[in-house]
Amino acid sequence: MARKCDWDQALQDAIQSISIKPSLAGHISEGIAFCGKRQTIALFNANEHQEAILRIRELAACPYVNPVACHIVEAYLRVQLGNIALEGARHSEAVEHFTAAVNASNFFYKLPIHLIYDEFVVLFGWDLKSLWQTANQQQCCAFVRAGSFVTAIELYQSIMDKVDEDMKADLRAWFAAAAAGAHVKDLQELVKHRQGHTIDDSIRNWRITINSRACIIYLQESLERDGLYKSYSPHGMKSSKPDRTLLNDKNGDES
Repeated sequence: MARKCDWDQALQDAIQSISIKPSLAGHISEGIAFCGKRQTIALFNANEHQEAILRIRELAACPYVNPVACHIVEAYLRVQLGNIALEGARHSEAVEHFTAAVNASNFFYKLPIHLIYDEFVVLFGWDLKSLWQTANQQQCCAFVRAGSFVTAIELYQSIMDKVDEDMKADLRAWFAAAAAGAHVKDLQELVKHRQGHTIDDSIRNWRITINSRACIIYLQESLERDGLYKSYSPHGMKSSKPDRTLLNDKNGDES
């Protein structure tokens, strides 16, 4: 019933299951159905969100309960709550939820949880295979929306350091698209926060850190329009035109 979004029936089924035989799956089912029911009728306020999270954390603290399963549920719930906050332009709230999701996902990001905990896939249709990546990408996106571009770049690089080569190309394209949605004034704030560095030095450092050609070009053109950009050449010499060469990774290989 949870997969069909029939939350009233799903909640009743979960309560009946717990009354017959208390179990982790039963309590989790109750929590998910409770959350889904409240979201559907638009009465899922902040206190109820917190109650659902507290239920999961209480379960994680219980003896003989697998904490990884609880962290999976918390991460998934937090991602959903973060998405709701992001859609409502509540960026600080979204950052909080996605950060909590990332923290919870750190307990299982190297595990094939979609195979180990397939009951969540069966019961709720969850996509566990990409849960860690989704939590991290959405956290990064929330910081971009909140105007915290420096933090977003650092998080992006942290994700890139942890994924394999097959995923990096998609992540580069994703981050370039996310960064392109940032307002010019947010990018200017990034310059202001780089105390002790000229704009040229900042761009040079971003070339190393961001590892995204499209994002750099967007940044350069944005600063050019506002008269803040001084062209930079990779050899440290001022050039007459902005450098738009393909970015290289830290080790010197092409992206």
